[in-house]
Amino acid sequence: PFFLTVIIYTLFLGCIKAGNSNYNISHRFISVEDGLASRQVFCGLVDDEGFIWLGTKNGLNRFDGEKFQLYTTRNGLSYNNVINLAKDNKNHLFVTYGQQAFERRVKHVEVFDLTTMKVKPLKEVFPQLPFKAEEVLWVANDGTQNVFMLVANPFRLYYITAQGLQLKCELTEWNKHYKGDIKEDVCFHRTIGSGAVFKNGYAALLSYFNEPVYYI
Repeated sequence: PFFLTVIIYTLFLGCIKAGNSNYNISHRFISVEDGLASRQVFCGLVDDEGFIWLGTKNGLNRFDGEKFQLYTTRNGLSYNNVINLAKDNKNHLFVTYGQQAFERRVKHVEVFDLTTMKVKPLKEVFPQLPFKAEEVLWVANDGTQNVFMLVANPFRLYYITAQGLQLKCELTEWNKHYKGDIKEDVCFHRTIGSGAVFKNGYAALLSYFNEPVYYI
């Protein structure tokens, strides 16, 4: 419950910084007794309508300030273990799933359309996808509406623009030691922590085991 309170407070504070200077700050404790799918909450963001989306071990929760709506495999999600979320300016919610045995390791990424409330594969959203969907290591916002995608085989950083996916750079040093096995070779990439940090329109830090760190 405390962790979820921190998330809601942080998301609310982010909305304040983005625009309105007239505000009142409040907080409340919310737990599974209020409809939250799990006590394990990995991520959260606020969409353009003001709904709070939370990725949990047991599915994707939408919170309207009063009640929760739960989306799981019964609603079209491929898996229930949602470890990260990102949103673009076309009302797409990028949903990253974690492996059950290694919860913070990426298993799969797909797109939840917030207009139709339907789940789509990456290939449907980006017909000219320049990599295999299973090679996506992480998807994250950069502190704005921009979305970054980190992929392997080879290691590359993409970002989403109005024209679609654009290559930001290739991580050549990492490619030198990559053996082609994502499950064995890739560390846990996340928006906060030792894997990756994105903010203010750029990748502030990208790290891969003991390989060189990139600032892009």
